[in-house]
This record gives sequence, structure tokens and C-alpha cells, in this order.
Amino acid sequence: MKQPLYGNFGTVEIDDQIDSMRELLRLYPILDSKRVGIWGWSYGGFAAARAVQRDHSSNRTFQCVASVAPVSNFKYYDATYAERYMGQVGADAYERTDLTQDVRPFHNVSFMLAHGSADDNVHYQNTAEFVRALTEENVQFELMVYTDDSHNLSTVRWHLYTMIVQFLKKCFNGSKI
Repeated sequence: MKQPLYGNFGTVEIDDQIDSMRELLRLYPILDSKRVGIWGWSYGGFAAARAVQRDHSSNRTFQCVASVAPVSNFKYYDATYAERYMGQVGADAYERTDLTQDVRPFHNVSFMLAHGSADDNVHYQNTAEFVRALTEENVQFELMVYTDDSHNLSTVRWHLYTMIVQFLKKCFNGSKI
């Protein structure tokens, strides 16, 4: 598993998710292709956001996207983990996987972002840099910062899940965020 992903985070595994969802939509026409969402936490938060950037189809596969504590740039992440899959900081892989490099695709989806400000696993700087890029591009999105909460958001988990459900309900009912 390591070899296909080495230096390629956010490519093959994300393309697999997009292709799998498209295949499910093709096989099961009862599914509403205009109401498909994706969400993730930590690396999953990165993966959900990256799916927005990797989906080059004219009809978006995912219309509603929620990222919780996403890694926006692996140079801000744990070196032991990042360097095992990405090489040394400064390698091209870090630039290619940086979510802040091209946020224009986020204009085409409803996007929600949440993060604990005391996260010691995926540091809040990841979200701060991502927010800066999104706002500089004038992308409209929902943001929830859980002040002084850690990566697992254990004290606000019910609030977070309720927020995600409300976000998806609003999105699936046709309201652009």
C-alpha cells in the first residue's frame, strides 16, 4: 500500500473514491446524483477536501463536503508520518498535496470546515492557512472552530455531529452554502 501512495498522497486513493461513487451512481439509478456528500476527519478531512480538487467532471460527484481537522499541508504534520510517505520536507510532493494551492473548485460545492484550536495532532495552522486561501479566493463556506479543544473533539462531539447533519440536510435540500 505504501508504494502507490509514496509522494502521491491525495491522488490514487482519492481518484478511487470518486470512481467508486460514480460507479455506484451508475449501478443504482435510484441514488440521487445531485445529493451526494463526502466528509472526513484528520486524513479523512484532507481526503474529503482533496476530492473537490481531484473531481474534474462537469457534473460534480460530491456536492456537499465536510472536513474536520484536515491536514491542509503535510509540512505542518507529524514528520515521522509525513516523511515516510512524502519524503523530506521541501520535496515536490508537499507542494502537490497542499490544499491551499488551488481552492477555486470549492466555489462549486457546499463546504464545511471544523477544527479544534488546541489540536496537537493536526495543528490548527492547517485550517488557518486553508481558511486564508478560501477567503482570498472569495469561496463561501461554513467554519466552526472549537476553542481549546483537541483533535478528538470529545467535549463537543455531539455538537459537531449535529452540525454536520444540519449542514448536509441544508445542502441536500438545494441550499448553496
